[in-house]
Amino acid sequence: MTLNKNNRGNFTGTVTVEVDDADANQITANSQAKVAGESVSVRLLEGEGYVLDNENTETSLVIQDDDVPGVRIVEVGKHTTVAEEESTTFAVSLLSEPTKPVTLTLTPGAEVEFVDPINAKTAQVNKQNFSFDTNAANNNNLDIKLKSLVNTDQGDAIVLEVKLKNKPTKDINIELFDGNDTTPQPFQLSFTAEGAIDQVSGQVKSGNWDQVQEVVIYNLDQDARGKYNLQAKIDGKLIDFPINQTTTQITQKSTSITINPEDWYKLQTVTIQGRPDAVAEPGIYHTSGVKYQLTSADTNYNNLFVPDQKIQVVDRKLNPQETASVMAQGLDLLQESIDNLTLPLVGNLDDKKPKSSRGFRLTISQGN
Repeated sequence: MTLNKNNRGNFTGTVTVEVDDADANQITANSQAKVAGESVSVRLLEGEGYVLDNENTETSLVIQDDDVPGVRIVEVGKHTTVAEEESTTFAVSLLSEPTKPVTLTLTPGAEVEFVDPINAKTAQVNKQNFSFDTNAANNNNLDIKLKSLVNTDQGDAIVLEVKLKNKPTKDINIELFDGNDTTPQPFQLSFTAEGAIDQVSGQVKSGNWDQVQEVVIYNLDQDARGKYNLQAKIDGKLIDFPINQTTTQITQKSTSITINPEDWYKLQTVTIQGRPDAVAEPGIYHTSGVKYQLTSADTNYNNLFVPDQKIQVVDRKLNPQETASVMAQGLDLLQESIDNLTLPLVGNLDDKKPKSSRGFRLTISQGN
């Protein structure tokens, strides 16, 4: 902050304020800005029989100016976090007493929805969709599917499912990385043409070339046009996988809250839940948002700008398809272990045999 005092006792100068990138995109030139409050630190002291945790003796309080129009959003943590198909709450109120009632209309993003919305109205909300360029995906032996590309706690992240279309003549090593990153960290995969020799049958098992491997790449960069680009290096050969981005609209329901002047400071609870999907997203969470529209006969509040509220959406805890696949792999490994089991023979089996869904093979070794 740089301020100069003029001869009339007024201060003029420059104030530099850091804001989130998402908020910065919503700020227009020459728009009015206000400081909502000032912070003070309060330190608690031991005494009168009280003993305090030395690591938690200080807190911050905000002294709010009740003459500043605005909306207070009270959340648990820095942002509201909600899991898919589960609900959570946040609260809103005004920052000052209006002269007339103020109506807040809240519109959810594509990944969240309100529970029991009040005076619900339908709204068209943009949803971003990503896919690979068809020609790039078809002109090689790499079967690669883009499962999701979302903003997460580790930047923009992509989830891929990768396998080979046809059995290779040799083992294949693949590197996948962000094509827009000047110093990329490659994700390495190996696909084998043949597997190990089955100890029972003596036959060579098939390799993993047709088995899906999941790849997650974080902190994707965009080029000057705002485009993403994935690159693959297969045995030294570089292949580009340009990512196409399209926008579709989905129908959502808004909710509204009307706050009367005498209730301006009272917190109003809003319940929100994560929309379910059939895709496992990367990271701890991905982000969605809530847009605010204010209407009032009070000109200080009518159409007052409120930055979009960020919502952190945690992916569902159970992905049925993925879970079934993992269980199948586990059962196959268990059966394979049983197939290759070697037991010493003591006495006789008396025509008894273990139960197994696919039979039980024994390799019997004679003791010394």
